Amino acid sequence: MRNYATALKMRRELAHMTVRELSEKIGRSSTFVTDFELKKKANPPEPDMMRRLSQALNWSEDEQLRAWGYELSSNEDRRGNPFPPNDPRWRIVVKLQRLDINDAGASFTVKALEQLLDLYLTEDELFIGPLGNASNSVDDVAHVYDDKGEQ
Repeated sequence: MRNYATALKMRRELAHMTVRELSEKIGRSSTFVTDFELKKKANPPEPDMMRRLSQALNWSEDEQLRAWGYELSSNEDRRGNPFPPNDPRWRIVVKLQRLDINDAGASFTVKALEQLLDLYLTEDELFIGPLGNASNSVDDVAHVYDDKGEQ
């Protein structure tokens, strides 16, 4: 718990947020945040609150649980990510999960990424199998060429 309190305060300060700003962003009172920072809480926040803190502070739920002293197995680390950590798509999914879609910059990023993928993959090529592995490799996808026939 000591690590959680220290980590919460450090992440809040790195985000240049006051206790009040963070509490408003996560929809709780300032006392709620202060109690965690001053080690007055003996248990981790509820899952929904951990998700809100994750978005507000770019601090994954797994990292929060580790700060509380929980050891997570590799399967628990993969919650919500169908790809193994050594797959290049793993990092993309993790970053997308951390985006606050209500933020204009994040919304723009998601739309730009979607448009880029639309240029690269057709509907048929987007088929995702039961394990989340794309049915084709990047090398099998037709590349986008400019009007001079160059990539």
